[in-house]
Amino acid sequence: MEAVNVLREDLLAYEQELDLNMHDQRLRRAYVRAAMALVESVIHSTKDLTYNFATQVILPLQQHLGARLHRCPVSAITQKLTHGELSLLRDEQMTVKNSGEVDSSTSFVDFKKSVKFTFKMASRVFATPLALDFSGDPGWHSLTQAGDIRNRLVHPKPGESMNVTDGEIDNVRNGYCWTLSKGKDLALAIQPSWVRVLADLAQWVSESKSEFVSELGAEIEALTDPDSVVSRLIDQLKSAKPQMPNL
Repeated sequence: MEAVNVLREDLLAYEQELDLNMHDQRLRRAYVRAAMALVESVIHSTKDLTYNFATQVILPLQQHLGARLHRCPVSAITQKLTHGELSLLRDEQMTVKNSGEVDSSTSFVDFKKSVKFTFKMASRVFATPLALDFSGDPGWHSLTQAGDIRNRLVHPKPGESMNVTDGEIDNVRNGYCWTLSKGKDLALAIQPSWVRVLADLAQWVSESKSEFVSELGAEIEALTDPDSVVSRLIDQLKSAKPQMPNL
């Protein structure tokens, strides 16, 4: 979480410098790099917390339910989380070496695909419907343009301009604001959403007549405690959300 806040402070500093030297191309390039570093950090933090929530809350509950899982009516608990999805949340790619042993390496996913995957997975894992429009949303379009601008500056090719236009500055600003806005929407929605999920699960458990009722009921009660893993991870997601800029 600290990286997100440090990068946010860097970006604010560049914005203040740009206000005084708007036509300085050195500052413009630095601003683009700082803005996209913040976006990448928000996406990485969201992936990390989504993975932790999936593996420390959902999967243990599924394991505890065991053969009873298919009877559970709470979709947030019964959702299928594949090994591939969990590996991508960790930016891992699994391969088999010539020796026959499994090898883990860093997975490099296209920026646009990575953002889509991250927010869709977070929305599903946290049982929080996010308003995600990857076709007509101007903010999303700006973010895709910002990614291309960043790539042009970081991986320059012969003949390509290293200057950043006014319109490109606007795209970068709108793109990172879109990312922070989605992160804010997610952070604000997951706590009430999981309160409902755990309440629905508790109701189903209380209405069930089997030997696991008291044991699972105690586990659900523990998850609603302020010091539970659910509460800790929700607090981490909230703290990873930097404040929106005043534009």
